[in-house]
Amino acid sequence: MPYPTALIKCSSRLLGRPDVTARIREIRTTYALRFLGGGGEQISAAFTERGWQNEFGPFGRICQTFDQRLLAENILKRNAAEFEDLLQKAGIFGQMVLPVLDSEAGQVTCHVNGDMYPIICYNGYDKFYVFTMEGDVEQKQRYYDVMWQVHRLHLANRAMPTTIVINPTDHPAKIAVVGFPKNPP
Repeated sequence: MPYPTALIKCSSRLLGRPDVTARIREIRTTYALRFLGGGGEQISAAFTERGWQNEFGPFGRICQTFDQRLLAENILKRNAAEFEDLLQKAGIFGQMVLPVLDSEAGQVTCHVNGDMYPIICYNGYDKFYVFTMEGDVEQKQRYYDVMWQVHRLHLANRAMPTTIVINPTDHPAKIAVVGFPKNPP
């Protein structure tokens, strides 16, 4: 039987913290790990610094130009490399994932909000952990609850008969939003 997989989406504000590393060590005893680093606040600051508007749609940041997409992707890559280095120094290994989808149709790079990743990749992983600040837990949990309801409504309203094989109560068990205090212990 294959080893179960987990995706850990980690806010860039939490990188390198001992309490976060300790939690990742616990999780790796059960799952093969993939990591999705954050960078939204850094990207917003870089956009503002250049005089660009920070616009968001239902799936995340809207990048109007190639330069905006490239800047956002470079920040995400830098954060992913930093996160990977910090984890390796702690003896934790896993594959880094960027919240960027490269479309085969037309070679278009599509940026996706990192919080959307557990929804997009729901069927591919056994568990999702969303590491965030304690003050953001309620908002993120509400986000996943709403997305789950939208998904269930979509399935219920399809013209073709659909069998819903995902238990409606499965979401809270599969997507765990984990809050960390502003100041590490």
